[in-house]
Amino acid sequence: MLNQRVSTAAGVLVVCLGGLMLGGCTGKVVDLGKDKEQLDDLIAKSNQKPVMVDFWKFGCASCMSLEPVMDKLAGEYDGRVIVARYQMEYLWFQPTNWEVFKRYGFAFFPTVILFIDGKEQHRWIWNLDDDAYRLVLDPLVPPPPPSAETPASTATPTTAPAAGVGAG
Repeated sequence: MLNQRVSTAAGVLVVCLGGLMLGGCTGKVVDLGKDKEQLDDLIAKSNQKPVMVDFWKFGCASCMSLEPVMDKLAGEYDGRVIVARYQMEYLWFQPTNWEVFKRYGFAFFPTVILFIDGKEQHRWIWNLDDDAYRLVLDPLVPPPPPSAETPASTATPTTAPAAGVGAG
């Protein structure tokens, strides 16, 4: 997947060029890089809306194949869930961001953690399809707002026709 980093006030967004992966790319995944302070700030915001963080490491094929799934979920839950990626850094097979590693006790990558009110609500380990995430997210996340357009067949009349009007 081709990505371009775009700086924003909230951090860095991953913008997909070409939309070639699983249903296209939304560009709504917040890429935290290896910035622990941004990670902590984002988790603190989980008291406003749920935050789902994909913890991944460079060179991990399963981690890379999860990227389009996270991108798809970010588009589907836009405005209701913040989806982010945090890169675990390794040097000679040892994590260099030990504080984050110890705090969450990682055993495998990718690991995706859902935070609500600053606390871990759910953890997914390994690469799963988007339905595995929806099973947990849907009961916990408010439904999307109703669309602005109501189909004519489901619209309810605001006034009843007068008796005898239009009778033939």
